[in-house]
Amino acid sequence: MKKRRCVNLISFKIIYLLIFLFIMIGCKDTSDAPDSDQESIIPPSNLKATAINPFNIKLTWQNNCQYNLNVEISIDNNNYHLGQTIRDDSTNYVFKNLQPKRKYYFRIHVIGPSDVIYIGKAPYFPYSNVVTATTPAYDSSWQYSSIAEMIGKDADYYYDIYNALSIDRNDNLHVVYAGKDGSPMYGTNTSGQWQFTTVETGVSPINHTSIALDSRNKVHLCYYDNNYNIKYATNVSGQWQITKIGTAGEYNGETSIAIGTDDKVHIVYHAWGLQYATNKSGQWIKTTIAGSDGAYPSVVVDSYDSVHVCMSSQYSLYYAKYSNSKWITSYIASLEYGTGSNAAMTVDANGSAHISYINDIGWLWYATNKNGQWQTNVVGTTGFQTSITIDMQNNLHICCVESYGLTYYNNVRGSWQINAFLDQENPRSPSIKCDHTNRVNILYQGGRWNEVKCVSKAP
Repeated sequence: MKKRRCVNLISFKIIYLLIFLFIMIGCKDTSDAPDSDQESIIPPSNLKATAINPFNIKLTWQNNCQYNLNVEISIDNNNYHLGQTIRDDSTNYVFKNLQPKRKYYFRIHVIGPSDVIYIGKAPYFPYSNVVTATTPAYDSSWQYSSIAEMIGKDADYYYDIYNALSIDRNDNLHVVYAGKDGSPMYGTNTSGQWQFTTVETGVSPINHTSIALDSRNKVHLCYYDNNYNIKYATNVSGQWQITKIGTAGEYNGETSIAIGTDDKVHIVYHAWGLQYATNKSGQWIKTTIAGSDGAYPSVVVDSYDSVHVCMSSQYSLYYAKYSNSKWITSYIASLEYGTGSNAAMTVDANGSAHISYINDIGWLWYATNKNGQWQTNVVGTTGFQTSITIDMQNNLHICCVESYGLTYYNNVRGSWQINAFLDQENPRSPSIKCDHTNRVNILYQGGRWNEVKCVSKAP
């Protein structure tokens, strides 16, 4: 009997020792953990909530501790739900996919390390103050339509594809895009319904498309095919005629096309520098505008048949104008990552240039030389793709793909104002034009990344 008790006592001591070792091994050194008797944990302060658009609210705050945070949301200030657990050095967060015209409550909860086991009383991790914001009403005056399916999402080249929009003298829409199989597709609603034709086969996938119309509403296209060729296509004869303009490298090929008052064609494209091609003399003549870079160019021909070009080169935005048989280039601003992927240009009736672009910190900016010198000012605080146009009253209109979705701005009231938030379902590659009634039309990729969409609004 004594032997059995001794065995039981030994077994009990072994089990106790194992439990103690398990606790000690499982416990992390809590020297970095807060001690409720020694340290006061200060929650984030100056918490603010700002409604960005009908679907998104942005929180900002000042961080006062070194612990992760739970950002929480409520519709009644009683039942809070976790939005996201974020790092200790974060000072902002955006709640997305909210409902328009609704009031929301927000708070932030400091949370301790998840891998620390406290022996004894755990410290209190506090909450911030509660703030509120109300999302604005959704602008239902915009009309949306899904025009066609684009090339599939899973293609490696998908992100480089750009669609383009033009409007004829009768206010009909004309578009060019990469079709479902990657071929260049042209579409128009001239008949009252959208109709589509394949421009060329055997060159899939194409990308970096651009479009322009002449005085007879004939269509002129430019695009970059799968063999690194820069192609020009037109239906002037009634059938599509294709001309090879030049070649470009694997990571070049961005194009832009414009038509002069004489119906002559002007094309700029990125191919180891910025190249310019025109058939103004009756034959295609090519010259080099910039010998290095020249990415994502935009070309416009004004009412005096002067040719204007904006481009990115060496991490900066440049403007070039053809004058006295040579190109005169001027510096405008710094660009994000030097891509210039998102500069766009239009020209007013006086021949002054107006450019929307993404600057070196990712903000949407506007530049103009209408006063003789380049002047720039900020339009929006985020962006990575943009397009600009001008209406019959010389008001400017900009659309921009931002981190929150597709946004539309104008300066109708004299200064730049955000006018509408249009789409948050993965919009890309916007192209904006106004018709002769000042109706705004925006073409873009959206939905599941394989739809061509159009949104429009009467003035």
